[in-house]
Amino acid sequence: MKLENLNLFCFPCAGGMSSMYSDWKSHLLPHISIVSMELAGRGYRTNESLYSSFDELINDMFERIQPYLEDQGDPYALFGHSMGASIIFELTHKLIQEGYKPPVHLFISSRRPPHHTRDALLHTLPDDQFLNALQKLGGISEILVSDESFLSYFLPILKSDITNLESNNGGEEKPLLGCNITVLMGEDESILSEEIREWERYTQGETSLHTFPGGHFYLNSQKQNLIAMINNTLMNVYTGEYV
Repeated sequence: MKLENLNLFCFPCAGGMSSMYSDWKSHLLPHISIVSMELAGRGYRTNESLYSSFDELINDMFERIQPYLEDQGDPYALFGHSMGASIIFELTHKLIQEGYKPPVHLFISSRRPPHHTRDALLHTLPDDQFLNALQKLGGISEILVSDESFLSYFLPILKSDITNLESNNGGEEKPLLGCNITVLMGEDESILSEEIREWERYTQGETSLHTFPGGHFYLNSQKQNLIAMINNTLMNVYTGEYV
């Protein structure tokens, strides 16, 4: 069976860059092309201003993904880790609203569904408490927190991303999606599996949960197992099976 080319668009966590997916290409099936999306204010877009809102972020990602979808040809899937998961959820709705065909699959990693909001707003905390809270969530290591050069560059990015994310009204009612969703998480995360399973409320398609050893950044230590699961899932797009 000749397989169609498929684009896998990958979106980073808060403070993250496109480089977090730089070595995935060699592990993906030959017909899957990875497109690692870079947010403004970091990586090769360092000279651009950070976003002033989550809506601005989504609009920017919409403009940057459009050239890949203009011919409405090759199928595509979206992967988002943590904040990236919120991005792909909102972006999918915008793409459909603007008349583009929907993705064949969503991979939601380490993110609660929109209706599970936190009482504490991290972005309102002083810098030391903000970093401590991220450490407890497994979002940043103690080594990096003590690195002044790291903090001078990444702290403003992290603060901006978290501010925009927590200010996003992602819980507003939207039409149900039609694609299947694979939900992913580390076994040692603070997220409850019962909570993250509730992504099933947001699609008419099927939803499955896969857990991996590790915490919030399980995808670093479990990269090969994660990508094998992605390969298997996207291969089954063509066979009509779902795992």
